[in-house]
Amino acid sequence: MERLRALERRRVPHPRLALVHPVRQPACRDQDWRPDDAVRAAPEHLALGRRAVGSRMRLRPHLRRRRRELRRLYSPRAQLHQLQPRALSSDCLRWTYAAGQRLRGLEARVRVLARRMEGGAGGVMSTTTISERIRRPDGARRLGQALWMLVGERLSSSEELLWANSLLGTSGERLLWDALKEWRCLSSEGRLLARPLADFLCAVWDGQSEVDIALMWTLPQGLAVPGVDPTGYAKGVRALIRASRERLTLLAPYLEVEGMGQLQEELLAALSKGVSMTLVTQDANSLGSWASDSLESLRREARGLNGCLRVYTAPTTAPVLLHSKLVVADGASAVLGSANLTGNALLRNLETGVIVGARQAVEIERVVHAAIELGQVRLVFKTAAGE
Repeated sequence: MERLRALERRRVPHPRLALVHPVRQPACRDQDWRPDDAVRAAPEHLALGRRAVGSRMRLRPHLRRRRRELRRLYSPRAQLHQLQPRALSSDCLRWTYAAGQRLRGLEARVRVLARRMEGGAGGVMSTTTISERIRRPDGARRLGQALWMLVGERLSSSEELLWANSLLGTSGERLLWDALKEWRCLSSEGRLLARPLADFLCAVWDGQSEVDIALMWTLPQGLAVPGVDPTGYAKGVRALIRASRERLTLLAPYLEVEGMGQLQEELLAALSKGVSMTLVTQDANSLGSWASDSLESLRREARGLNGCLRVYTAPTTAPVLLHSKLVVADGASAVLGSANLTGNALLRNLETGVIVGARQAVEIERVVHAAIELGQVRLVFKTAAGE
């Protein structure tokens, strides 16, 4: 400012003052400015703004245009996107920013997955092994409760997880320790973290679907296939009944004395343990029918046992045919197949069945219980526990 005042006193034209004129004064003559001065002075006005020339001074029209062009040209957004200034808009910038945010989020997720999979297939194998060993839903629930109580606690070694042997079997504490480390559930201080633990428990619960489905067969006499057990269907059903602890559901439209005899020992053993058993069949309320005769022995033997036996029937005159054949144990696993509970189906026919996991077993139980509650089947008899 002192320099400007000195120049004014000397009445020497200053380049900056030559480019502007007062609002209320006539415009300067054309010889007062040159294009080179305009190009040189416009960036200076762009940086200094109105404060450099005073509140009552303004640029000439051609300099205002040049100033606008330079503002667009030197805009950081234009330099960032390397686009023409007129091609940019607020919507374009907003969409570009949102796309960048999504890209950064995806990159963060990829980094998390990469850290989890640094150990190769070990993390997947540990999770799959735990999913195969643990019982559903009780075992998975107990595992989740025990680990959730340790959130925030410091774990130094696998010896603090010895309780896992009761859920996962031999070396269960080492298997669980490796899985927790692979899923990054432990902080740098060794404290158990909540969010990675929740992801690990979900993977353990869903890991059963990654295991191959096991097939069971009943093969007729004369049909021998290497590697296939000809009586695997009956063995699989008996093993599932023996594994039940709380509840057991059986559904088959046709029963027969020989077929029920194949399972009666396991059924009575389950009832003696206090298992609540539900059996749904067809035409069990008709005296002298095959279903009624095949259930008579089981009904007599079930009296006085700790468990409760409920038998439901669908009438043969019902508009909907009861055609499913299945056995479900504790909502943890189930057998689905083509075999009725008859001697031919379990011993002599060509029958096929599969073993499914907890998710499918729970859904089967829901369907069967809905059929009972909606009156699709009727109660035939019930043996109370201890009678």
